[in-house]
Amino acid sequence: MGVSSSTANHSQTPEQLDVQFLGERCPFGDAELWHLYRCYQAWQRQPSKTTFLQDWAGECWTRRSKVRNTEAKEDDSSQQQMTLEEYVKKIAQLEREVLPVDFGNRLYQAVFTASQNAYGTQPPESSTSRADLEAFFEGLSNASRRGSRAALQVMFRSCQADHNETTIQATEFIRLGYRLALASEYLQGNHASIPIVEYTQQHDATLLALAQSIVEQGKKRLTYVQPDSTKNDEDDFSVTFEDILEWSEAVAPIFASILPTLFHTILFPGMSHSSTGRTTYEFPWVTDDSKPSSFFQHPTSSLLFTFGCLSPALGGSYYCLYTSTQDGLSFNRLQNALLGYSGPTLLLARTTGKKGSILGAFTASPWKESKDFYGNTDCFLFQVAPRTSIFRPSGSDRNFMYCNSYARSKGYDQQAHGIGFGGTTTEPRLFFPESFEQCIAGSRDMTFAHGQLLPDGQRFFELDSLEVWGVGGSEVVAAALGAQHQAREIKAENLRKARTVDRAQFLDDFQSGVIESKAFAHRNQVDHGRAGTYDEDKK
Repeated sequence: MGVSSSTANHSQTPEQLDVQFLGERCPFGDAELWHLYRCYQAWQRQPSKTTFLQDWAGECWTRRSKVRNTEAKEDDSSQQQMTLEEYVKKIAQLEREVLPVDFGNRLYQAVFTASQNAYGTQPPESSTSRADLEAFFEGLSNASRRGSRAALQVMFRSCQADHNETTIQATEFIRLGYRLALASEYLQGNHASIPIVEYTQQHDATLLALAQSIVEQGKKRLTYVQPDSTKNDEDDFSVTFEDILEWSEAVAPIFASILPTLFHTILFPGMSHSSTGRTTYEFPWVTDDSKPSSFFQHPTSSLLFTFGCLSPALGGSYYCLYTSTQDGLSFNRLQNALLGYSGPTLLLARTTGKKGSILGAFTASPWKESKDFYGNTDCFLFQVAPRTSIFRPSGSDRNFMYCNSYARSKGYDQQAHGIGFGGTTTEPRLFFPESFEQCIAGSRDMTFAHGQLLPDGQRFFELDSLEVWGVGGSEVVAAALGAQHQAREIKAENLRKARTVDRAQFLDDFQSGVIESKAFAHRNQVDHGRAGTYDEDKK
């Protein structure tokens, strides 16, 4: 007959019953649940509380080796050898210098407890009920494993001044995401020293542009929900959770992975993020051997942060393939930098003027010279200053990317000569002609979503600076550079062989007398012609 559930439950310990209860509700594996449950028990028994993040991260760090059946990081030696005291100090430093003031404790009160008490004000024995256990693990699940909506909801609630409020400030929400991303990178060991939060005019403007894009998305949503409603106050950055959710899906899909990435790092120190099968946020970083950039002037650049939010391929290492500040505004050099590179690229352009706009395109396909468009649906256009707008493929056409030099056809093809995206071969939507003069940024085409690439309806612009970056992560960039190097070696070898063949043929002809006979024959013809002309004149 089998054992009834009540009989089976009587044979289990209270701990096993708790873990079984959690396993039916939480998206963690068995080994992960037991690890978190042990941490929870030890955290409850702590005689005094410091901060939520320090106390909880310390318990997870102490028991990190107990998590079984997980994939460890390859380069975890120095990180994993830290003592508990060193690790807790690292968390404390993050709380002082990177994260918003009292973020961890506010997060605990908003998400991890059913009571209204502030963190550390209640005795440990008051939090031993099944309801408290469930509330706490609900918080862990929502912050790390329940997907985009749950993670964004946690961030939204941590920005609320009062849990009854229905709106928050978009600027505060974006700044929180930026700081969480920096904290995650530091805890993963990707920064040797504490990351310095950038405080510059450009930094503030970039994050403000990202916040403004949430407000703009909210306005669009409002016109669908309430067609007669208007929201025209440009200084009003208040947004609802639904505004944020739609914005994340349309503009910055990787933003929702920032908090889960940080919490995975805290909960399971040393466990690879890839073992979860979930998308992670990886703060972009410029490789040490890259040329100096006029766009990314600081390792914690908010512009790098913005790009990391737009696509999984825009996280990780960036390698500069071309920069106009060092290579000059030369189409030949730009084309040489692109052709043969097999990985995804990010093209960035800044317009002239006191408040230059920043716009460009992301491409996932290798560049090639062609009279036709090519590429795939991973390609998109963008503006990141003065506002952030993303124009992804509309599905109506496939004119993604275009590279056609005048030298290819000598102009006989009657097409636009330069680099372009969208539009047609005679007038791409975003276009950089070979001369780099009168560049075009249109607002409509059949390939990408409609919208202004430049403010105030501008269509033509002059370039201040242009850069192209190889992106996609360290392995992708290295493979693409290797393919480009190999392609260049093959081309150079073919040219060398061609020259060798020509030289060998010349020597053969010279030794056999062919060159001499040809030379004398030509000379005789010339002399004969001269003589004939002279005779005609004499007549």
